[in-house]
Amino acid sequence: MTVVSEYKPRPPARSSAAEAALDAVAAFLAHHEWSQVTMAAVAREAGVSRQTLYNEFGSRQGLTIAYVTRFVDGLLRVVEHRLDEHRGDLPGAVQAALAEVFGIGFEDPLVRGIVGPNPHRDLLAIVTVDGRPTLQRASEELADVLTRSWAMLERADATVAASTLVRLVFSHLTLAFGEPTDAAREIATALRPFLESAVRA
Repeated sequence: MTVVSEYKPRPPARSSAAEAALDAVAAFLAHHEWSQVTMAAVAREAGVSRQTLYNEFGSRQGLTIAYVTRFVDGLLRVVEHRLDEHRGDLPGAVQAALAEVFGIGFEDPLVRGIVGPNPHRDLLAIVTVDGRPTLQRASEELADVLTRSWAMLERADATVAASTLVRLVFSHLTLAFGEPTDAAREIATALRPFLESAVRA
């Protein structure tokens, strides 16, 4: 998947067949509508059996949630990378990370299935109404990133920052507000006082 190609991902918890299936989802969505993504189609694209997909993901929804989870993991690696590049400037790190996250997100085929000309309600539901576990996990992991980074945020401050940023990122990705760089700058500007005060000397 192109989202994480520039960054070293965490050791995958999924099998090679599962990873191939998630790659196949991205490849299939590049040329097809979300409504055409079936377990049979993904199995053909990945070169595995349908039974293998059901064993790995349980259902089409499970496959989609796994795709979204890996997508989010890739975005978290982007944040870590930008934090390392902007030591001493947390608002600047956040702005750079957000700009890249939005740029990557708007190019992802699954996100395009949500905000494109033919949005799919079931797909939108997975990252909004039914997306609470994904949002919660992303918030917790981002808080971990902020507490162990050079900024050394207190856990309470990191939790507030992470929860706010994750919600704003998901909102912008699913509703496509403005240009990525403009959205990143606006969010970083709004959060600057809090971010600067939260950094531990």
